[in-house]
Amino acid sequence: MELKIKPALFLCLFLVFIVGFFFQSLCIKISEYFELFDTPTQRRWHTHPTPFLGGLGIMGAFIFSLSLFSSLGFYSLESIPFSLYQITFCALTFLILGLRDDLYGLGPKSKLLIESITAIIAITSIPVLREICQNWSHFFGFWVWPLAVIWIVGISNATNLIDGMDGLASSHSLMILASVSILSIGHSEPSLLAKAIVLGLSPSILAFFVKNKPPAQIFMGNHGSLCIGFLLAMISSLSLKSSPSGVSIISLFFLFGYPILDMGLATRHRIRLKKSLFKADFYHLHYRLCHLGIPPKKTITLLLNLNLSLQIAGLSYTLTPLPIAILLSCTALLRVLSLVTLIESLETGTGKEPKTLSIPPQQNLNEAKTIPLKQVA
Repeated sequence: MELKIKPALFLCLFLVFIVGFFFQSLCIKISEYFELFDTPTQRRWHTHPTPFLGGLGIMGAFIFSLSLFSSLGFYSLESIPFSLYQITFCALTFLILGLRDDLYGLGPKSKLLIESITAIIAITSIPVLREICQNWSHFFGFWVWPLAVIWIVGISNATNLIDGMDGLASSHSLMILASVSILSIGHSEPSLLAKAIVLGLSPSILAFFVKNKPPAQIFMGNHGSLCIGFLLAMISSLSLKSSPSGVSIISLFFLFGYPILDMGLATRHRIRLKKSLFKADFYHLHYRLCHLGIPPKKTITLLLNLNLSLQIAGLSYTLTPLPIAILLSCTALLRVLSLVTLIESLETGTGKEPKTLSIPPQQNLNEAKTIPLKQVA
């Protein structure tokens, strides 16, 4: 597969952005026509019903980008590996699964089962991913296969969990895409395949972000966050070097440090309180910061700055000498530790356990509760 970088490529990226923006506007109209809204309750920030079909717009623009780049010869149909279409098919499976959850609701165990089956199909049937897993089996042995499934399912759901504030998940995803595009240096098939996905997904998410930034006009929904999370897991796997190394793993964990941290802290609290691991609560970082009185916009800025430091630390293992990378990693970890310690000490000192949200009316945090399709007149 050969990905040709031409001046016209930037014009095509702008065209994908325009098409993505059109798709988002179309999704808003469709949501309004069928009355498909996230209605205000207690775990979301919006105060009025908001369309939630943004994920469809993102995926529509992404598929358009693949066709556009192929038709204009940035990579010919003959040279595009079948893997690209297989990855897109698996991403659509996550999209449909999330849309089913958005419209009618779906049990967490059923979701995990279907996600796991899709991940297994991806790593066993997509030649490039299978080859990467086989190369890494010399490092992990047989455990590389279940670990790959856990990584794909985990990142998909972690991206879904941080989608709790306007612009948070989309901006995080754009940071990841920028970092992976830097890591995917080279002309190997996995690197070029990762670049092809990044080029299509970045302007698609950016177009959504314009409509999703506070105050949001549209949400990506579970279908959007699960689908984007799956694609992020794919490109992160493709960015791995064919020769296994611990540095590559450390780099990826830093790049995905924020969603992993958020999911880990929420899971720890649920275990400590002997609650179901699958039951939604207020123990995610964005909820906890706002519960302590930090305004939503400042919360987003704080979390994005934290994420930026983790991105820099992850990239440093590829771009800088090892001593500098270690220094940057320690700095990022210190910031994470300081933030978590501060949050927990303030919660302990004030007695404000985030079981519910106590905030001024003008900053009302509301739950995204989808109106099921069967209830639409």
